[in-house]
Amino acid sequence: MNFFDYFINYYVHHIFGVTYIITELVACLCVSLVFNSVNFKKPKEVLRFLLDYVLTWLSYIFLSCFIYFLFEESNASSYSDSMRFFTWPIISLLHSLYPTKTGKYTMRLMNAIAVTSFVILAINISGTIGGLITDNVGVPSSLLSDITFYLILLVLILTVVLFKIFSPFKFHYVKRLPVLLIEIVFLISYAIVILTTYLISNEKPIYSAILFIALLFMDFIAYIVFYLNVENYNKIIDFQMKAMKAESEKSQIEISNSKYEELHQIKHELNNEMAILERLTKEKKYDELEKYFADISQNAHVVIDFVDCGNALLNTVLNMELSKAHAQDLNINFHISVPKDLPMDLEDMTSLFTNLLDNAIESEVRDHLFTPIEMKAVFDGNYLLLDVLNATIAAKEDISLGLLHSQKTDRLNHGYGTKIIDSICRKYSGVSKFYIEDGIFHFSGMLLLVGDNNGNK
Repeated sequence: MNFFDYFINYYVHHIFGVTYIITELVACLCVSLVFNSVNFKKPKEVLRFLLDYVLTWLSYIFLSCFIYFLFEESNASSYSDSMRFFTWPIISLLHSLYPTKTGKYTMRLMNAIAVTSFVILAINISGTIGGLITDNVGVPSSLLSDITFYLILLVLILTVVLFKIFSPFKFHYVKRLPVLLIEIVFLISYAIVILTTYLISNEKPIYSAILFIALLFMDFIAYIVFYLNVENYNKIIDFQMKAMKAESEKSQIEISNSKYEELHQIKHELNNEMAILERLTKEKKYDELEKYFADISQNAHVVIDFVDCGNALLNTVLNMELSKAHAQDLNINFHISVPKDLPMDLEDMTSLFTNLLDNAIESEVRDHLFTPIEMKAVFDGNYLLLDVLNATIAAKEDISLGLLHSQKTDRLNHGYGTKIIDSICRKYSGVSKFYIEDGIFHFSGMLLLVGDNNGNK
């Protein structure tokens, strides 16, 4: 058999009819719509979508021809039923490899598995019910009277609407366990469809139709539960960020008041000293004046420890953390080089720096260590480079973070802290790394910050 016999038989000679061709075109359109965010007011996005749609259809045709060829060469039977179980997963998985801004690969993979499950179910539901109607009523006279076409069109439209309205990609923080569980649900559904097709579909088509509809409903419920879980998780994270920002602002007010009182006291002392110096000078008591100067030089050790890196919000956060460290007899050495306007969401900035320094302070307090904490933050080009170092008694094998932080009294909230750090880095297309070396706990991170990241949400 020729490699392109599939195309010749089904697309040129219409052996399966027009409905079969339109079903494939609609299914390809569904996949392209799910994996592309299209603003029809922007010609570039429309052209990109159309190009993706054409390439999706061409890829489907090529895969179908290839699989058809393999089945023919191996003299396999029922290849027409088997082809869809190979082609649609491959098409969807190819889309998950796109380096798009939709999200990290695990989420795109979940999307690919979900789309495959829904498309396969749509084809099987329409085919099974359409077959039952054909057996009782007869073959439809035209496309307009073909119930199979309307059924698959309805299911695929609902699939696109579902993925567009309830898209988890609009959330920044997604836990791995829910992603894994939803993938398992869809894979089970996919496996059941395959088994049913070959075990009972020809014998009990009505049972197959009921089972496929039940699986579609199960997938729908599972996906909605997954979406609500992700939404709730992001609300918790956002609430914590806002709470941290409020705490930061409150602490900064307290710090400012404290520094104001300190400066006021220094001013009062300087006024007194200047009055004494003026009196001694007028009375020409130079010996006492010299002695007084010596006393001032020996005792005047005024230290005003205050961070000013040029960025107002970052100053607030860093001074708040410095105040926390001083309250625990710790010190923080800052090496900060950032612009006045850092292109980063304000809540993300507050949360990232607060969690990093809180973890370092709490670690040293727990281990009864008083080594100065080192923090480096440098904005180089479009990248924010971060390094935080603190002393620790933990071993290298405890770097799993669960062991490192299991001694904390507030384990639930702390668990969110490390996740927030990692999630913020990933949100800005960056990386984060935690490791222990020579009794020092290291955090290294890099975030890509561009112009459209700045401002409030």
